[in-house]
Amino acid sequence: MDSNKSVENNGQDRNAFVFGLSPQAEIWNGRLAMLVATYVLLKDVLHLF
Repeated sequence: MDSNKSVENNGQDRNAFVFGLSPQAEIWNGRLAMLVATYVLLKDVLHLF
């Protein structure tokens, strides 16, 4: 990325928890899905619960 270019910011925090169909909600959905997938994989590998 060129140092001359400015990065557009819409004024919203990307990590904020926002309900509805929003980019922030999709980020949190992805994070939750990764946590669940990791839990299921570890449960299967380690035979827990």
